[in-house]
Amino acid sequence: MLKSIAVLTVLTLLLSACAATESAPPAGALSGMLDTPVDITLRWENTGQPLAGRVLEYANEPHGEYTVLKFLAPEETSYRHPDLIPETRFYYRLRPYYGTASPEQSVTLPEPGPGDKPEEDPHEWAVPRTLPGAPAGTQSLRANASAATPTEVRATVMTSQGIRFTWRDNATDEEHYALEVKAGAAPTWSTAALLDPNINSFGLVTLPEERTAAYRVRAFYYGPASNVVELKTGRGKP
Repeated sequence: MLKSIAVLTVLTLLLSACAATESAPPAGALSGMLDTPVDITLRWENTGQPLAGRVLEYANEPHGEYTVLKFLAPEETSYRHPDLIPETRFYYRLRPYYGTASPEQSVTLPEPGPGDKPEEDPHEWAVPRTLPGAPAGTQSLRANASAATPTEVRATVMTSQGIRFTWRDNATDEEHYALEVKAGAAPTWSTAALLDPNINSFGLVTLPEERTAAYRVRAFYYGPASNVVELKTGRGKP
């Protein structure tokens, strides 16, 4: 009888340990909370794994199409999503992405001249495209990220507000390209444009603070998505 009780006790402890393991959030899990009825803050741990950054996305349906909120630097561990629609469900996920950026290009735009009329420019030079005759990529980002990095990046000033970027596409398996910018004395890089695979020409209409800025191009792929956080906003202000 005592032996049976001992066996049952051991089994109970083992089952409890398994249940605790299954219910524990994974390392670096995404969490969220309502700061106010219409303001949400998302948090996660920096696991220290080497990555290019993370992208935070949201949807309003459990299996709906996700929208990018922000591309985040590897060291960032929180994001505040403010002024949301009242009484609405939000679903959030976090995805790491991987890939090496090209060397940076510094650009200073000229001051607008008397005849400069940017509103009349059709911006055909800005359309994302694959240049005809461009050599196809031959390197895998997953196998050799440094060899798959974009090269021959050129920044051509087109107007007092616009820059055209071209580069050599070396990757065979990129999921996106990102044009990244660090404006003036900004301490960190941000994503100025998200581009489809195989694109190697794109024009950026700059913001006022980007008259002098550094730019770089990154081919990248996504890692597995985090857990999904579901939150519903409140009634908001009366």
